[in-house]
Parts: sequence; C-alpha cells; structure tokens
Amino acid sequence: MRCPCGCRKQHEAEGSQERSAAYRETEKGRKKKQELNRRRHLKSVQAKQRQQNDSSQQRLPALLRYYRWIILLLDGVLMDVPRLKEFIEGIRGKVRQRGRAQYDDSHYIYDD
Repeated sequence: MRCPCGCRKQHEAEGSQERSAAYRETEKGRKKKQELNRRRHLKSVQAKQRQQNDSSQQRLPALLRYYRWIILLLDGVLMDVPRLKEFIEGIRGKVRQRGRAQYDDSHYIYDD
C-alpha cells in the first residue's frame, strides 16, 4: 500500500534530482550543462536585441515607416533610417508640390 500524502511523487522527484546532480558531476554532464546555459544566455540576448529593434521601429514617424514599407514592397530593399532620410531629402529637392498661386487658373470656374 502506498502513502496517500504524495510521498511517492516526492521520492521520485528527489531521485531525479540526485541522478541529475550526479550526471552534472561527470565531464560529459558538465559540458552539456555549460552548453544549455550558453544557449539560454544567447536566447535572452537575442530577445533583448529584438525588443530594442522593435522599440526603435515604433519610434520611427509614421510617414517614414510608410515610405520604408513602400520601398520594401516595390524594390525589395529594407532601407535603414539614415539612408531612407537621405533618399527622401534627395527626392524632395527634385519633386516638390507647388502652390496654386503661381499658375494661371482663370479658365477654372469656382463655385463660391
């Protein structure tokens, strides 16, 4: 008859912990544990980098994000922010929306 208080599960858990500790004391166990710790560390570092990249993307003004997205769709190029700003400034100098005041629009009929 087994103990109804869960002693069997407790005993199994303790045995597992003892086996794991004994394995980690061997050369092979130490190397495996070091590799597991290295992977865990790299995973956390990569997660932090992704989080920083995501937050820097969110700080980008909406119009720049839109331009960046359009360029990615049309040309398949993901521009970094300084290059994108330089590109937009270059376009802005060549193609600029002009005001209507300089055009002769006397042939238009306005409904005032």
